[in-house]
Amino acid sequence: EYHGTVAQGVYYKGTYNASANTVEWGEPTIIPGTGSDAGILEFGGDSYNMAVNGDNVAILFCNNPSDLFYCISNDNGATWTKNVIFDNPIENYKESTTLVTDTPYTTDGNGSIAIGDDGVVHVAFGITRFLNDKVDDASYSYFPGVGACLYWNSTMDPIERVDSPLFALE
Repeated sequence: EYHGTVAQGVYYKGTYNASANTVEWGEPTIIPGTGSDAGILEFGGDSYNMAVNGDNVAILFCNNPSDLFYCISNDNGATWTKNVIFDNPIENYKESTTLVTDTPYTTDGNGSIAIGDDGVVHVAFGITRFLNDKVDDASYSYFPGVGACLYWNSTMDPIERVDSPLFALE
């Protein structure tokens, strides 16, 4: 928990002093829309990636099974805008309380992000099917042999649903 929210995204910016070989850290900035206030109740520590190009900073949040989204700052981390790429069909997932038996396609927790010199954000991410047929046992199932790798960029519409692994080729 951080400042009253669970799974909160926080941005720290440091300035490197080469002559002293030290880093001076600024105050942490809470990234809006990245915690329990946005329905994200659990988050894995390795389920994010970051890209920087000039003053543009983008952080991709690719937690399984939450919405796939990125937050971008065009002013070096002072303000942030949230952009949903894939609206996950499982809302407000929490392993201890959310039963999921229909094995929907969801993100698999892996993703990569880049910002082009033209400001276009590029994202590649994996999908899989998901199952949580017993709540509160600290486990869930996914099907890595059923998944695919998808590409998306910020000139495209958000992905509303994935019906098959062939979606990547459609």
